[in-house]
Amino acid sequence: MRAFQTCECLSAVLRAVLLTECLLMGVRGDGADSEEKLEIKYLLIGAGIGLFLAAVFIVVKVCIIRKHLRENITASLARVEPSKPIREPRGS
Repeated sequence: MRAFQTCECLSAVLRAVLLTECLLMGVRGDGADSEEKLEIKYLLIGAGIGLFLAAVFIVVKVCIIRKHLRENITASLARVEPSKPIREPRGS
């Protein structure tokens, strides 16, 4: 059963690679080469914006998690009742 699951995983990866290659292929109707040079300036701008947004997302998520932890700790401390003195039975 394990080998069959691995085969499905490889099949899915192969399909994803082929689909990505097909989608990224440049085709022109006039028969000319579609080899366009990537401009490094725009590549760096896009990568910088992407990294900035990813960093902001991670910082916001960490802040939200810390806030929830603080709220849960204060709420659990407020729920704790002080220990009550133990009463001895009256018949003794």
